[in-house]
Amino acid sequence: MPYKTVVFDFFGVISSEIAPFWLSERFPADAARRIKSGLIADADRGLITQVEMFEKLAALSGSSPARVEAEWLAYAKLNGDLIAYISAIKPVVKVGLLTNATSQLVRHLLNVNQLEPLFDAIVVSSEVRSAKPDREIYEIALRKLSSAPSESVMVDDNPDNIEGAVRAGMSGLVFSTNEKLATDLGL
Repeated sequence: MPYKTVVFDFFGVISSEIAPFWLSERFPADAARRIKSGLIADADRGLITQVEMFEKLAALSGSSPARVEAEWLAYAKLNGDLIAYISAIKPVVKVGLLTNATSQLVRHLLNVNQLEPLFDAIVVSSEVRSAKPDREIYEIALRKLSSAPSESVMVDDNPDNIEGAVRAGMSGLVFSTNEKLATDLGL
């Protein structure tokens, strides 16, 4: 199907993941899952600020908030080949970014790397107080893009988030490699 709109996740697609790797290095698996689904999910939904999140993570890990923030930023490695691909398809489709993150973190990474112009719309979960896989956040992204769900596809590394996109009427592609994505999109 020729898509008119492609919406990308940020962490795990355009950038490396941060939270799962940072947590797994500091906590047993069960504790890391609880922190991710509790504290970090609250920050992603805008229920607490990034400052509060880093303060709480620092207290839990025996570190300082500044050190936690620096470590998180150090984990962010951009997928340069995918960024080039997005630049190449932008003239023929609308391109959106839909990410679960604190606004401060993702906006900093977008700004420092001059990525904002890649996207026709950017939706950050903490800014809209809704997070993937909730149907509402996909609808917000589609409204900002003035796109019909049936002509849009979500690219995400998390199958649960793809299921959320499908519930919102979009198609979905689970991201694994740049090459597979280019083949699957057919653009």
